[in-house]
Amino acid sequence: MAKFQQYLSRIGSNRDRAALRGIFSQFLTDGDPPALKDLVLASIVLSGAETTQITISGANTTGILLSGASSADGISITGVCADGIHVSSACTASAIHISGDQVVGILFEATAAADAAHRVTIPTGITLGAGIDINCTSTGIVTSGLTMQGTGTFTTGITLSATTMTTGIKIGSGVVTAIDIDSTLDTSSAVTGSIHTDGGVGIAKALWVGTTLITGVGAVGAPSVQIGSADTGLYQVSASQSGFSQDGVLVALFDSEGIKPDSVQVRTALGTTPVGTVTIKEYGDGRDITTVLTLTNFIVGALAGAAAALGVGNIVYAFPAGQHLELVSAFSSIVLTAAGTAVASDTGLASVIASGAIALLSTGGATFEDRLTGQTINTAVGGGAAVSALLAATAGIGTGISLNVAASVKNVFLNSAGTWNADNTGNLTATGTIVLKWTRME
Repeated sequence: MAKFQQYLSRIGSNRDRAALRGIFSQFLTDGDPPALKDLVLASIVLSGAETTQITISGANTTGILLSGASSADGISITGVCADGIHVSSACTASAIHISGDQVVGILFEATAAADAAHRVTIPTGITLGAGIDINCTSTGIVTSGLTMQGTGTFTTGITLSATTMTTGIKIGSGVVTAIDIDSTLDTSSAVTGSIHTDGGVGIAKALWVGTTLITGVGAVGAPSVQIGSADTGLYQVSASQSGFSQDGVLVALFDSEGIKPDSVQVRTALGTTPVGTVTIKEYGDGRDITTVLTLTNFIVGALAGAAAALGVGNIVYAFPAGQHLELVSAFSSIVLTAAGTAVASDTGLASVIASGAIALLSTGGATFEDRLTGQTINTAVGGGAAVSALLAATAGIGTGISLNVAASVKNVFLNSAGTWNADNTGNLTATGTIVLKWTRME
């Protein structure tokens, strides 16, 4: 207080000097320069247009300490303020530290329209660890980390609208129930219910649905319920039918009566084919079978290049060993291709391969067309007109080759006969589909 002593020494009265020195010593330390001692004030009223009303600098342990059991406001900021409280120092612990048995740590009571009750602004180039960090010690209990309550209306509880946000909400692995939604609002579309998202949902583990799982219609190559690969699963075929596709192919069909046996594709074909130009798909329940043979440039036989009648044939399929009943056979868009002049061939399915100088299969005997009676199919260099036919066995269902016992011929031949021309050289080929409907009898 050396400076003050100099000023006090100019006062003539010792009594006055002592009185003033006593007053100053109540508030100031003896240091040089003197410092203000701790004060206990009933109140502080700051008014005026100062840039800063209170400045606290230095390495203070506590800038402002509010203690006691007052039920009033510790700090009350009213009026129009640019910043009610502005902390700009590099605080090593907390810019604002509230401790004690608080009912509400910070209360924002809006008495007029407000843009935001709490806002965290991050300047360019600054990294913020957490916008809101609720740190509960091992013995602490947080009843609710974030509570929105009251009888008013919340248009949106939480809005995440940043331009770039890697993860909107991240919940750690230690949480017992990550999200608990008590809303009982059911769904009736893709945009209703207690949870709605415009995107997809990824779930690493099991999904439990309490009542109904509702999906879109889907399609054969894009099922509404996908299992594994993108083109395998359930989808709606029509308003009355549902289907199951495997690798983009319908392998089972369902309706109100149950599964349709003819729609179920047999995992491994019961029959066989010795040629690579025929593919087999079989549908059914293991007994009632529909065999679909797809022919691609299948060689029926070699043409002699002579103006003469000739019958040729080749095996397309072999039934499995044992007993079976052949019901019907079909040609579906069969196209014959041969070099040279077009010929109206007689083409059918049989138990014996056609041969010899025959213009019609019937000329060679009943076994040259006993599974499907010969049909007139014209040849052409680029393929003749497609022909379809649906017939029972030539002798009738339940007779002849159709009543196929263990000792009967299992091979199915595609035969063709005609009066050929000298320019009909090379191979006669067939493209299209052959369908066989039959029943295993074992």
